[in-house]
Amino acid sequence: MAAARDLFDMVAAGNVSIEVNQTYPLSDTAQAHIDLARMVDARIKSGHDGYITIPEGLMAELQRL
Repeated sequence: MAAARDLFDMVAAGNVSIEVNQTYPLSDTAQAHIDLARMVDARIKSGHDGYITIPEGLMAELQRL
């Protein structure tokens, strides 16, 4: 939990930016995981990294900061 609070503090301070490209309703969790796996696989093959997966409820918390 301390790591999450540290992340929230960094976001609130403007040290970390979060770009949301896609959201899914909770009922589409399985599809979200499939799509994320495909994106991560494509990024690994192209040499990119840097994904952080944030559940929708936690994203709402971040947006309130």
